Amino acid sequence: MKLQLYILFFILLVSSVIAENSQTVYVHLSVINEPPEVLQLTTSGAVEGSSIRCDTIIEDDGSAEPIAKYKWYRDDILLADVNDKVLPEEFFEEGDVITCAVIPNDLTQDGEEKRVSITVKPKPLLSAITGAVVGVGEGGSIEQANSILILVLLATIVFSVIHFIKRK
Repeated sequence: MKLQLYILFFILLVSSVIAENSQTVYVHLSVINEPPEVLQLTTSGAVEGSSIRCDTIIEDDGSAEPIAKYKWYRDDILLADVNDKVLPEEFFEEGDVITCAVIPNDLTQDGEEKRVSITVKPKPLLSAITGAVVGVGEGGSIEQANSILILVLLATIVFSVIHFIKRK
């Protein structure tokens, strides 16, 4: 952008010198607009039962804020109904290969499409069982969930043994 401003200044300076020596001066200016470029493309949430998010960082030389056009593919088949940065969970299941494609746009032209693919993993069993108890996904961890599950199993075994001994 700075280079373009320097060129513009030089052209105007030369034009003013020419204008002193002639009566009509025509100046033709063209600003070269480079297409925007995707610098980074990442996905998160590729677990069955949760949405998948596609985040991007776009660079552009223009003054307008660039936008991202999203396309999603499930096993190389375009999901025509989804064009947002988030793919809802109802569009995929365990084992699917999901591809997020981003086309950057600066309101004048499109840049080069970039893609990232991920395979959907199964929902962890322990987080499904104990997620509500420990708040997995809200600060809790799978390790905490495992600890709670082990304590529940041990308590069940102890109560079963005590109940068995009392019956004899």
